This record gives sequence, C-alpha cells and structure tokens, in this order.
Amino acid sequence: MPVKIEKLSDSNINAFIENAKGTYLAERKEILERYLAEKNERLAIVATLPGVGAVGYATLVRKSHYPYFDGIPEIMDLNTIEKYRGQGVASAMLDYLENDAKECGYKTIGIGVGLYADYGPAQRLYIKRGYIPDGKGAVYDGKPVIAYDSYPIDDSLALYMTKKL
Repeated sequence: MPVKIEKLSDSNINAFIENAKGTYLAERKEILERYLAEKNERLAIVATLPGVGAVGYATLVRKSHYPYFDGIPEIMDLNTIEKYRGQGVASAMLDYLENDAKECGYKTIGIGVGLYADYGPAQRLYIKRGYIPDGKGAVYDGKPVIAYDSYPIDDSLALYMTKKL
C-alpha cells in the first residue's frame, strides 16, 4: 500500500487519534497538539494509508536537546499504530525526514532508540537503514549512564545513533 506523508494538522491529529483507539497512542492528542504548536522548532508529519487515514507520526527537531548532536537534527517520537506496522509506514516517514534534513543542508541526522524489547523492531529498522551508534554508549535522560549504577528500564534509557545523509 502506498504511504502518503503530510505535515501535521488539526484534522490529521484527530484522524490519528481515532485510528489509534484502544492503543497507548490514543493518549497522544496533547503531545501532537504541542508538536503542531512547535512548528518553528520541529517538523511534525503524519503517515496515511489509502482508505485508512493517519496511522503514524514522527518529528524532526533542528536543534536537538541531546548534547552530542550539536548541529545534527534529530528524528524524535516516530510511531506507527501497531496493526499497521510492517507496511512501510515508518520507512516512509524516515525517508521524508531524512530528505528534508538533506535539503536543509545537513550532512548527518540523528535518532535515539529505547533499549528494551518493545523497541526491538525500531532498533533493527534503524540499523538496516544505515544508522550507527554514536559511540557514547547508553544514556538516561540524555546523560551517559555510569558503569555499575542502576537505572530504570524505561523510555529514558536509550542509545543514540547517526546516519550520514
């Protein structure tokens, strides 16, 4: 199925939330509205499938909060409704955001990914697409973890990667 990418708007936020009913993504309306309001700081997109509507979203921030991405834009919060995964939705969003960064003159793009099993498909996708770890190791809330300290296994524990454009 061909995936169409659109910039985030009020109407496709509502369509996404409707399609995400019954999943954790249905609770993302406030976050998506915030992304829409931050249009000067981030590019927010929605992926749609014919006959289905909005099934995924992602953002690209030009100025990352991750300290090691100085001058490197960061793809953030890439999500596809689970039942629509495996249909090229995430890849289409990555293509769009990577192309946008390249057109803006960036030579490198970055992304972070969680370290527990729920992120396994994303980890594999990013590696297959040419993203490589940035060499800083695991981080928690954007700060390098310290050997032998304990950290919660949650969304704040991540590995950051970059890709040459």
